[in-house]
Amino acid sequence: MLQAGYGIFFARFQGGTIDNLFTTGNGKVQTSVSLSNTQAPQLAAGPVFPNRLAAIPTGGSVSAASIQMLAPDLKTPYSEQGNIAIQRQLMTDTALTVSYIWSRGVQLYGVRDLNMPTATTNYTYTINDASGSAVGSYTTPVLIGSRPDTRYGTVAYAENGVNSYYNGLAIELNKRFSHGFQAFAAYTWSHEIDDGQSYGESTNNLWLNGATYWLNNGDYKGDKGSGTLDQRHRFTLSWVWAPTFTTRSGAFFKYVVNNWQLSSITTMASGHPYGSTQVYLNDKPVTGMFGYSMNGTGFSYRVPWLPVNNYVLPPSYRSDARLSKVLPFGERYKLYLNFEMFNIANTWSATGFTNSRMYNETKGVLNPAALYIPSADYGSPDGTQARRMQISARFTF
Repeated sequence: MLQAGYGIFFARFQGGTIDNLFTTGNGKVQTSVSLSNTQAPQLAAGPVFPNRLAAIPTGGSVSAASIQMLAPDLKTPYSEQGNIAIQRQLMTDTALTVSYIWSRGVQLYGVRDLNMPTATTNYTYTINDASGSAVGSYTTPVLIGSRPDTRYGTVAYAENGVNSYYNGLAIELNKRFSHGFQAFAAYTWSHEIDDGQSYGESTNNLWLNGATYWLNNGDYKGDKGSGTLDQRHRFTLSWVWAPTFTTRSGAFFKYVVNNWQLSSITTMASGHPYGSTQVYLNDKPVTGMFGYSMNGTGFSYRVPWLPVNNYVLPPSYRSDARLSKVLPFGERYKLYLNFEMFNIANTWSATGFTNSRMYNETKGVLNPAALYIPSADYGSPDGTQARRMQISARFTF
């Protein structure tokens, strides 16, 4: 059997996005005034609620407002999704399905800062090894100068220009329940690619507040690579065995010999990208350098000569099992006595790390740092990867 499907799905323009545009970052209703408690006039001028400042106190300062705006031709993001599957019956109770799954995010939001300096100068960084010996160099244009319009800080300009891509091959083998046994096995190879948008906002606001996701201002394609949700390989096997040991009747055979169930779920998966290794600048090696990043933008700190999301979490392996004794009472009532074990092999892999720095910079020299030290080993869905056991009872009627 051959199956195929295709669809186009448009995103909503979120209410949180509208709120963010008209209130949070418009530079009018949320102007910031800084007062110092070390200066008596400013300290005395500080209002007590519900009073407010009538004017900026003498010696006080107003921070440059950060504003944001939509591109006049901004379009609604959408995704194109398609799949094609071939299903073949191998035996009377067993079927094989092979599917190709494709998805593309189109016209996703990107943000560029319109109030960035335009002057650059080339600078060459020296790269040291762990012993402090120079082993290489990296030359990059560095942004210098100050913001063209000093009345404002960031002028975030939201536009389209970011895309995402997903390709997956899924193979499924399904054996329906017969002769006391059923099983399901699935393997997926996939690759998720995007233009550096990361996870987006953690709220319902699709608006991205700044350009810091990207290495260079407005250069979305420069951060194209494996996305944070990419997972190349995933295999799952689940099965249930409910044997009939004897056909003899009687309470002993009904409640002791028969009515046992053994089931298991096993998952093996390659790791997700954890993020990009970074360079931390302790100073600004170029006179007049605008921001604390290698290219002076102050945006992304990732190592620019390495791929995006170049550090991948270790693979994970887990197998859970359940042994159940079923006690039937008539035709309608059953009592299940269960013994369950989670993560039978007690496998472990780190899920969180400290220090994403690959290099620390001092005066234009990059020295290796202690990269990615394990700091967490939580596991979904239980919060832990430790082997656990439990007993339970379930009554059905």
